[in-house]
Amino acid sequence: MKLFRLFLLMIAPLLGFVACEENTQVDNKPDPVVELKVDKQTIVADGEDKATFTVFVDKVERTADCKIICLKDNSILDGRTFASTEAGEYQFKATFESFASEAVAVTVETLDVDCAPVLVADKKEIKADGEDMVIFTVTLEGEDVTSKSTIINLTDKSELEDNSFATTTPGVYQFAALMEGNPLESDAITIVAEAVEEPGNEPVVTLEVDKSEILADGTDVATFVVKADGEVVTEDVFVFYLATNKPVKDMQFSTTEVGEHKFLASYGSYFSNEITITATEVVTPAPEPIIALTADKSEFVADGTDKVTFTVTSDEVALESGYTIYLVGDAESSALKGNEFKTTTAGEYKFKAVVDEYESEVITITATEPEIVAEPKLTISADKTEIVADGIDAVVFEIKEENFDTDDAPHLYNLADNSVVRGPFTTTTAGTYEFVARKGEVESNKITIVAKAVEPENPEQPENPENPENPEQPENPEQPEQPTKEYKVGDYYNENGVEGVVFGFAEIAKYNDSYTEIVGYDKYCYLFSMDQVYIEWSTENVQCNAMNFKDGSKNMLSISYQDPTYAKYPAAKWCADHGEGWYLPASNELHMMWDAISGGNHVFTDPTVAAFNKTLTDNGGNVIEETFYWTSNEVSESHAEVVCFSEGKGVCLDILKAQKYDVRAIYKFKVE
Repeated sequence: MKLFRLFLLMIAPLLGFVACEENTQVDNKPDPVVELKVDKQTIVADGEDKATFTVFVDKVERTADCKIICLKDNSILDGRTFASTEAGEYQFKATFESFASEAVAVTVETLDVDCAPVLVADKKEIKADGEDMVIFTVTLEGEDVTSKSTIINLTDKSELEDNSFATTTPGVYQFAALMEGNPLESDAITIVAEAVEEPGNEPVVTLEVDKSEILADGTDVATFVVKADGEVVTEDVFVFYLATNKPVKDMQFSTTEVGEHKFLASYGSYFSNEITITATEVVTPAPEPIIALTADKSEFVADGTDKVTFTVTSDEVALESGYTIYLVGDAESSALKGNEFKTTTAGEYKFKAVVDEYESEVITITATEPEIVAEPKLTISADKTEIVADGIDAVVFEIKEENFDTDDAPHLYNLADNSVVRGPFTTTTAGTYEFVARKGEVESNKITIVAKAVEPENPEQPENPENPENPEQPENPEQPEQPTKEYKVGDYYNENGVEGVVFGFAEIAKYNDSYTEIVGYDKYCYLFSMDQVYIEWSTENVQCNAMNFKDGSKNMLSISYQDPTYAKYPAAKWCADHGEGWYLPASNELHMMWDAISGGNHVFTDPTVAAFNKTLTDNGGNVIEETFYWTSNEVSESHAEVVCFSEGKGVCLDILKAQKYDVRAIYKFKVE
């Protein structure tokens, strides 16, 4: 600009001379005043935040007639706005004809990624009617940045289309926010969608806890109680820890994290009040060390060989040196050499440990007179040595134990596969079997049982009168007749008195007569029943050893040892009442069913679920529900396992056997 003005000064006399010749009248009109203004002088280096310029000529807005120049690289703006992703200070000027404005500065600041956005909601609870909604707002250091942010539904990892949320599905939902250009995610917030019911029918669900403050030591426990209309309820009840949105186990909570922990209960589709439990920091123990003396045994034999070994701890940390153990006598104490003591004199001996000036409490050890102990012995016997391999004829074993000093039960083993035999032994595989009992390292005598092949009752008569040329009996008379056609997953099956829906195929290994190696595989087709029932697993707390996760029929056999009629096991009895071959499925079999029903996607809204349910309803059956189903697998004396047919892979939970859940019976048969 200065060079331009110098050029004007140099040619001014010549211009003036020419002007004088043409017109002696002098033009005294002043130069126009050009002003450049900007709406903000600081923007964020995110490429989107913009500064907007306006140009005035003699105080009249003339932006469209002017050029705006960035002095950093002498580039002309395309339009009247400026944005950048490069931090720094930028200078701008505007030009109108040959006249220029004063420079204006715009500072581009680096986005502060150390600060996460904050997500807030106008309410914490909505009705699950599809209309009631929560409105979210996102701020960063007090500034509303909702328009630059994305709100994520953490429950299903989906992004909201805008800053509102409504639903028709009751439940507990969590949300977080992400801002453009900021890698940090906001803290999650929880929204509860309450079920919409007819007025007057909703129970009042109350969540109570025995104490609202616990120590954050991982052992102090708070116990919850859920009430509906003032009455304690235990079925279809969950208490959710809102920090993880997962149910607590056994209605109890403990933690090592100091702070406030919030909870919410559900009863069916209804939700309770929210309660808070405060976990306080564990008080630091007193600085004075606590010295403790312990022994590996409180009684030993005074035979000069048996010994007691001591351990000295300071504040529960075992010491390797720096201590002395004293045998405390009536008159004086004598120090041990090391941390062991043995004697040939029976009696009571008292000991204490000393570390510096600190002493432990005195402990008493008893030395007993040596006794001659007879060797432990196991003996097994059987009521017969031969059975028919028909799966019904059984041999009953008796185990006798002598001179054992432990209450552990001995186990009977089938040496063919080293499996534990529980109850009577039956088989459908002919051969010779050896059995032995073991308890610890003690082993009993061996017993050999011969399982004879099943002989046809009348070998001269053919099994199938329609095929007299083939009088042979089938290898396994318990197997149902072969189906009349080929089936695929999802087909309706109704043959030979068996009715159900096909949900899978599996190959099961066949073994040789001695059950020592696999000689082939049989292919089986699996059906589930047309109906289902809401019922308890059992009415008593007894361990049945139903622990086979692959084959529910074997679990049914284990349960029958406790109760052959299944009277105390309603779920198993309901399945068995469907007829021979029907049983309560094992965990893996239920997972296979959920895989088939959901098309492998584990989503209840998958079209495959609707297809299965249509097959059921078209043939007079009950639909599969989005709920928990009992398996035949035990967890303990009081708990068994269920599988959840819901979002995600079927989740296994440990449930009290006395609670009611849905049951589907299954059936399998061999196919060629």
